[in-house]
Amino acid sequence: MNPSTSTPTELLNERDAADLLGLRPPTLRAWRFQRRGPAFVRLGRTVRYRRADLLAFLDDATVTPGASATPTP
Repeated sequence: MNPSTSTPTELLNERDAADLLGLRPPTLRAWRFQRRGPAFVRLGRTVRYRRADLLAFLDDATVTPGASATPTP
């Protein structure tokens, strides 16, 4: 897979999705069964992950040190 030719709607297999997130495929598999982790697409018995969903998952998991957990009015 060449990152320069990828698109946000590109579908990644479990191994490539795990690589992008820095995880092992069994972690993604466990998260799917627990209904947590990034959104995924099920095509029959095949599971794929949209690149855009993986990047959004990373954005949502980003912690900014020193930032308030609750917005102040």
